[in-house]
Amino acid sequence: PRRAGDVALDLRASPRGVMLHGDAELFVSESVAGGASAWHRMAHGADVLLDRLTLIAAGPPAARRVALFRPPREWPGAPPVVDPLLADDTSAVGDRARRSYPYGAALPELGWVNPYDVDRSLGLDGWVHAALHAPPPSSPAACGTLAPPAIARERVCSPSPLDGVLECRVALQPELAARLHAIAEQIVAAPRPHTGRDVTPVRVAYVAMRGDTGEVLAQGSAAPGRGPLAYAPVDAAAEAQLIQLREARGEADAERVDWNQPIAVGSTFKPILARAAEQAFAQPLSQLTLTASGHAAGCKAHHGVAVDPLLGHCPPSTLADDPPTADLHDYLARSLNWYQAALGVLGLGLPAATLTVNGTPVAFADVAASDLTAWPTTAPLEISDATGPILSGHSVSLDGVRRTALWSRVEALLGRPLCTLGDRAACEAAAERADVCAARGLPIARPGRDLRYLVALGPDRVDLYGDDRPRQNRVPIREYFQLLRGSGVHSVGSLLQLTDAFNRVVYDPAPGAPRLAASWFPAPAVGVTPTWSCTGATGHANTVLGTDGGLCAVVQGAGTAHALIGDLLTDPKLVIYAAKTGTIDSLADLARRPAACAAWNAHHVKAAQLACGKPTPDDSLFVISFGVVTPRGPVPITLGVQLQRGSKGSAAHATPELVHAIVDYLR
Repeated sequence: PRRAGDVALDLRASPRGVMLHGDAELFVSESVAGGASAWHRMAHGADVLLDRLTLIAAGPPAARRVALFRPPREWPGAPPVVDPLLADDTSAVGDRARRSYPYGAALPELGWVNPYDVDRSLGLDGWVHAALHAPPPSSPAACGTLAPPAIARERVCSPSPLDGVLECRVALQPELAARLHAIAEQIVAAPRPHTGRDVTPVRVAYVAMRGDTGEVLAQGSAAPGRGPLAYAPVDAAAEAQLIQLREARGEADAERVDWNQPIAVGSTFKPILARAAEQAFAQPLSQLTLTASGHAAGCKAHHGVAVDPLLGHCPPSTLADDPPTADLHDYLARSLNWYQAALGVLGLGLPAATLTVNGTPVAFADVAASDLTAWPTTAPLEISDATGPILSGHSVSLDGVRRTALWSRVEALLGRPLCTLGDRAACEAAAERADVCAARGLPIARPGRDLRYLVALGPDRVDLYGDDRPRQNRVPIREYFQLLRGSGVHSVGSLLQLTDAFNRVVYDPAPGAPRLAASWFPAPAVGVTPTWSCTGATGHANTVLGTDGGLCAVVQGAGTAHALIGDLLTDPKLVIYAAKTGTIDSLADLARRPAACAAWNAHHVKAAQLACGKPTPDDSLFVISFGVVTPRGPVPITLGVQLQRGSKGSAAHATPELVHAIVDYLR
């Protein structure tokens, strides 16, 4: 109930609508001659059902409040819809008009409209105002390697049929966002009941998006000791605080946004590489059974652990995994690092490149049939095509990698290309918070840093550069291995971008440039809801998707997530389509360096501090695509979860609670 004095409003299921209780003055809008409308005072009893545009005056004379009520929208064949008010102009006697955000910091993505310079506004509300303030750009919004359909402006912003007020809509669901954030905060406060571990994560992040439209329904993160962000100020005092923070030097915790920063994604990159390979060379991939059981010499140990070369090239850390012989299904179900690295290298030669060893041509079938970790570093595999070298010596050509069928599809699924600007600094400067495809419903020709800050999904390209040397076209293969590993050294993107890419893996099967892309605004349905289900899978199909495919095997008996989320397979309210676990040690190197570790601890509360010089618990990630069963058919969803320093398996352990919250909301 919403109250003012003795007046209360509540939403009723039967009769469905909004009921007003108490003594309030009501003025209803009624049509008059000529199609115009006028306000008329309405007499009413103690309880009245509000079904028309109504002004409500309530409260004692000294604190009188006036509110505008709009009746629920009617959709054919569906119950009335009450749109939550996320932002609106407010004014008071003696005060300037300003924006009010009823949900406040619960939805920081809404940002803030700068009353002095709209182009320096923040977040979705700021983006909307900036877009409407300027004429639409002449060219379509940049969406990297994606080709999503345009979103009609009237689908996002349109005048209300009730009073002509311009209403703009976002995809965010505030009630769902609040529920998921509450779970994230509970995990931070007391992890064991949610993760099965006593380790406090330094960050709990989540993303929930629709599989058919890419609409971002809820996303956010929680960290020990971090209060709410200052964006979306709920009143004048909160707005003044935000302005003060933005004018001060440095960046306070209340300003710092990390949801669109690149992260180490670990094995959750495997579905993207595997699906790209399947699209590029499906038939050879389905027969690609590989072996890695040798121990050739030539590579330096990594922190005292022996590192075996792979195809004669040295990875940055050991790739040892069991089993030593595997196919595509095994690779995904059991998350085999050596197979991932091998696919990333061998895939550069498919479907028809030239393979050589010390200048002598070798057949792909012979290479694939060999023990991949028995190759000495003195005789590494080299790959070239008609244009030139791709892999030569112990380095890769960036142009060569991008020419391959494999990486053409990887870039398509990621939605972003490999950067070829010549060095890491140039790539980072150009890419920082530059992926704004999700705001394409209201395109802006050249959005500045402020407008991009809360709206961008992350960087708009991926880089492979390992040092600061300028004009590089070749990089050591070690850097390529780091990207394949899902390392933060060469991150594939933010959790938002990872979830978006996994969404395309599952729901966008069409050839060519993917059409499904994340959206902050209502978007057309271009994704295809799968016809398969992971429930009851018993086969061993060498495919990425499908009932017996590798991504269903992740949640089946031998899969990496079965023990933690297997119960979801029998839930009648759910249909599981695909999932993948991920583990990575993003803080390990930092903990080993005394100065860096001390600096981290100086800026974090005790629960988030590291034990310097000691091993650090791994990050845990989990992505899952599922359908919520409703009378009108399944609602396809993709959920991404990250627990930085949560320890192995913690993200999958926490996922059922988040899934059930989504199911309860949508049903």
